[in-house]
Amino acid sequence: MAANQSRPLRLIFNPAKELAARLTQLEAARTDLLADDEYASWRSSMLSEITGRPRMPRSRQITLALCGIACVGLLVLGVFRQSRDAIIGGAAGLIGAALLWFTFAYQYSVMGHLDRDNRLSVIDRLVEMRLVAEPEAADLRAKVRSAFPAQAGTLD
Repeated sequence: MAANQSRPLRLIFNPAKELAARLTQLEAARTDLLADDEYASWRSSMLSEITGRPRMPRSRQITLALCGIACVGLLVLGVFRQSRDAIIGGAAGLIGAALLWFTFAYQYSVMGHLDRDNRLSVIDRLVEMRLVAEPEAADLRAKVRSAFPAQAGTLD
């Protein structure tokens, strides 16, 4: 396969599947929990991850960092007080916070480094699942094409 041809994306994190699951959950929450403007805002935010290079939100970084720091504090407290439960709780919390941090970092990294063809295939998949209407998909495709120019040797 030539270097300029795109290969199918094979990752642990599947951007199309993840985005479809989140949009489905958002649609379910629309009737019970969200007002129309809140729904539109969340949906727009999710779809903008396809058309741009998303970054982990600062609020999520701060929250996970504070949880990690609190768990380290609990771990240190457990060591000083010789409390096995506090040590286990602090270690488990720290491991959980670290796993969440690296999972989110990996997911945002994958979404940020998708090439143009993969982004367009995510949009096509969302249309097939009827999570995005065709006019909206056309707008998303135009944004992707303008933000991510075609690679040399590919047709537009």
